[in-house]
This record gives sequence, C-alpha cells and structure tokens, in this order.
Amino acid sequence: MFLAREKSTVDQLLPGLAAALKAKTLMELESDDGRLLVSYLRQYANPGLLVGAKLGGMAVDLVSAVRIHRYIGSLCPSLAVMMTMHNHTTYCLSKAMDASLANKDSLLSDVARDKLVFCSGFAEAKPGANILSSSVTCAASNGHFVINGSKKPCTMVDFADVALVGITNPNAGEATARGLLLVDNMRADKIEKVPFWPASILTATSSNELVFNGYKATAGNVVLMEAGEAPSTAKQAIENTELCGLSCFQLLIASSYLGAASQLAAQCFAAAPANATDASQIVNELESAALALEGAAALIDSHQPCQTLVALSVSVRTMVAQCIDRANRLALIGLGGMRYLAKEEIRYLLQVSQCLNFHPLSRNESVELIQHELCRASD
Repeated sequence: MFLAREKSTVDQLLPGLAAALKAKTLMELESDDGRLLVSYLRQYANPGLLVGAKLGGMAVDLVSAVRIHRYIGSLCPSLAVMMTMHNHTTYCLSKAMDASLANKDSLLSDVARDKLVFCSGFAEAKPGANILSSSVTCAASNGHFVINGSKKPCTMVDFADVALVGITNPNAGEATARGLLLVDNMRADKIEKVPFWPASILTATSSNELVFNGYKATAGNVVLMEAGEAPSTAKQAIENTELCGLSCFQLLIASSYLGAASQLAAQCFAAAPANATDASQIVNELESAALALEGAAALIDSHQPCQTLVALSVSVRTMVAQCIDRANRLALIGLGGMRYLAKEEIRYLLQVSQCLNFHPLSRNESVELIQHELCRASD
C-alpha cells in the first residue's frame, strides 16, 4: 500500500500525531499561525525523537526519521518543515558536538524531558549566500558574549523555546571566524522577533526574523573556532556539527516535500486516473526517491560526518526534487483540469512541493560540492 511503511513508523513511534492532523483539513492546518502546529510538535511529535538515549531521548534512527517526515509532509507540509528544523538540530548536536559547547548536553536533556522546541538559525535569505556565513556576530565581554545581528527566515521563531544559531567571530581570520550559539531562552531580553515571511504558503511555519540586540550569552552556550583552551578541538567539533547538520537537513527537508508530492499522488490514485501507466510511473518516481533517502540516511547514521556524506545527501536531495517534478506533472494530468481549478488543496500541494528547490544548499554550492567530492574516479 502507498505510504504504508511511513504510516506504520509514525503510528509506532509518534502515536496520536497522525490522528490529530487528520482531524483537520489540510488547509485548516496550513492556515494556522504556527501556534497549533508547535503544540502538536510538543504533544505528539516528541521533541526528544533524535536526542541521544543517554540524554533522555528516543535516539530514533535516521531511516525512521526520513519515513516520519514523509508521512507528516503528506498530512501537513508546514509541520514537516518545522520538525525538520528541530530534528536536524537535535540530531547533529547529539551525534557530532562534543564538550566544546559546554551546555549542550544539559540543554538536550531539557529538550527531551520538558518537550522544548528548537529553532535553527543558519542560512540567510540572500541569493548565492554560503549556508555557513552568518550576519550574527559574537564579541567577548567580561566573561560572557554579546550577540548582535539577525537571521531570516527562522522557522518557528515566534514559538520556539531554544535555538542553535551560527555566529561569526569578527576578530578571527576568515577561515576560522565561525562559531555556534545556544539560546536557552528564546523569550530573554534583547531577543526580538520581527515579521518577515513574504509568501502565502507555509505561513504556519512561523518563519520570521530573529534579531539579537546586545543579547548576553554565557560562555557555556558559545563555542568559537579561535577561542577557549583547545581551539583546534573546538574547530573540529564545530565542523563536524556543521557537516552532520547539513547532511541530515538535506534528507529531512527532502522527505518533507516528498510527502507533499505523495499526498498529491494519493489524490490522483483516489480519482482513478484512466491511464494506469501514468499511475505506476508516479509510484516509480516517488518510491525510488523514498528509498534513496532511506539509503542515504543509513549511511549518515553509520558513519562519521564528512564532506562526502554532505555531497551524497545533496545529490539525493537533487534527485528527489527531480522525481517530485515528474510525479507532479503526471498526477496533475491524472487529476484533470477541473479538479485542479476546483480544489485549493491540489493547487497548494503542487506549489508547496516545489519549495524543495529553494532550501540551502544553493544550486551553485550543490554543483561545486558534488563535482569536488563525487565526480572524481577513485584510485
């Protein structure tokens, strides 16, 4: 059955979530301001899903996470995107970051125990910008750090409890100017949330601007490449966390939008299209994409973070986007023009599923990375 293994995984690991989403229509869910969906994330989607077991989390494998995101994406794309931002953050912190970020373990334990929700502040909405470049700066001051700058868009910024933000150390050399900031209270002084989202789709993700105006961060919530007692260790930990986060993000975001395309396909199947060949080809496209994501997830789970895994995950994500395009075209033909015109849900799913093309990495970054890591013959 279509989406059977994904549904089974959700029902087993996140009981109650699918039923809660199915109690409302797609457009009711997608027109929310984010408040309801964040409450579903806390109540049903288990913020500790990918947190390590030693820290009180479920430590679910990434293959299961990919299946979960596809199924949730078929019911509510905005929630799947929100879960992506949270889950890839907890996954990379659990798997790749060490004690260089001193308060990491205690915050992840709080996330698992108290069902706290992460937002993630990295890529900027600037054409051609590097995903790891940041407009958020960090300056040491009397035993703490002063944070200034902004990140936009930042999914769930209005309702998240905590955050992981990429920061820049203006006093470091260009190659080692990066760092990571944990925000353990998103309602603290000197943190502002500013309306930003310019679109009429995915508004329920609450993707607005996160602004720091002299926010004071404790030393245990900051790690910089050129600071601390062991700067080389910190640099390696930051790079590993970035690589792990990038790899995981590509798969979870691709799975989420694959879910939206899968819902469009399911509606086509329910309409009993006349051309059985087209219907089978839709399944070929979507299932091959799903299996590629699962295979890449298994690799990331079982290996240490590296550039090659990022390149593989980007390659798979690119293939998934192409599969979505081909499947959507056939699904629309099967549904017919009148259903397309009459049903807002169909038009919405078509539009949303194209958004995979707009998440980082940028097209130029993706091409360069794949060419560098994968387009060379092995010895």
